[in-house]
Amino acid sequence: MKFWLIIIVILYFTWTSIDLRSGSSFESVLAPLIFGFCAFIAVFRVFYKLGLFGGGSSSSSSGSGGFFGGGDGGGSGGDCGGE
Repeated sequence: MKFWLIIIVILYFTWTSIDLRSGSSFESVLAPLIFGFCAFIAVFRVFYKLGLFGGGSSSSSSGSGGFFGGGDGGGSGGDCGGE
């Protein structure tokens, strides 16, 4: 819970201080970078908790490997050539 509180506070304060046309390097460069990084971390954490990266806390018991796992590995499925 502490993680989400910190992320939300950082997102709020960086969002309110973003001004891309400002002469201040904090408002035009650093605040957008911090906001983007924190937003990426928050989205990544949500996906991880939902089990979309294969190792989250979802209750899925299949061996599919989550969002990036699964598939058949491209193996040969039959006789594709020759006589």
